[in-house]
Amino acid sequence: MTAWHNTAAYRLLVESHIWTALVVTSLSHYASRKLALPVNHRALITVFLATVAIYSIDRIFDLRSIQQQAPSSPHSRARDTELSGCLRRAVVRGSVAIAGLLGILLESPVRALLLVAIGTGACSLYGAPILRRRLTTSNVSTDTVSPRRIKDIPGIKGWLVGSAVAVAALGVPLAHSPSESGPITAIMMLLVATTAVNAHLFDLRDLDADRRQGLRTLPVIIGQGRTRSGLSFFAVVLCLAAALLPAIIPGFMPHGGSLLPESIVMAFALLTVLWTVNALSPRWHFGLFVDGLLVIPLTISLMT
Repeated sequence: MTAWHNTAAYRLLVESHIWTALVVTSLSHYASRKLALPVNHRALITVFLATVAIYSIDRIFDLRSIQQQAPSSPHSRARDTELSGCLRRAVVRGSVAIAGLLGILLESPVRALLLVAIGTGACSLYGAPILRRRLTTSNVSTDTVSPRRIKDIPGIKGWLVGSAVAVAALGVPLAHSPSESGPITAIMMLLVATTAVNAHLFDLRDLDADRRQGLRTLPVIIGQGRTRSGLSFFAVVLCLAAALLPAIIPGFMPHGGSLLPESIVMAFALLTVLWTVNALSPRWHFGLFVDGLLVIPLTISLMT
């Protein structure tokens, strides 16, 4: 019998990045609630479609890179067929998301249109080979120039992804809101702690593959143990600050709101996952449960 995580339904939901887009959208909904903004379905759909578009474009660049690094041969027909199928699906998925995004942006406020257009465009270049570096052999520079992606910059991958998700989750509903939101520092702390750790967890999973490809992520540079320790400190500090500062400083949250329950739960959840999952954990654990951590703030907000 086929395992449930090998089914078409799982591939449609998780491997197509629809699940990732849904959990990022949940963060945006959460930010709107905590900032006492009216729920704007157009903003939420925008976040969902932009996330699908960006991940699909990044997938296209990754697949093209794999095809170029491993030329076709009579012995690789099955692999080539699979890669071509994945590439076609990513192109279709990204095209549909971009078309939907363009349609909804035409009816959006100008500042929302500019934010999403610039943000989506910049994030789409994240995996594109737009940079160049001159290869060096035995400390001697050669005339050979190798393409380089933004994600290839040492140590930047997880921080860039996490920050982009946090900014989108908070910025899109703000850009759609006709009213002032009040202070956003506390909620931004919680969002950044959540998304940055989430992004680095996937780098921990892909440690061996990234090392083989020469991708110098944080775990490749400083090792798994130091990465887990550093991210644990980072998450605890930001979550505690998000939980305590609104209680200490009047006006730190709109209408005297509190982030205490979700910040404490989120800190424990992030620490638990940081020190339990590893490269040997099944990939579906990451695709479903690690990304699923992003639903925690909205879930607690709806319960309290």
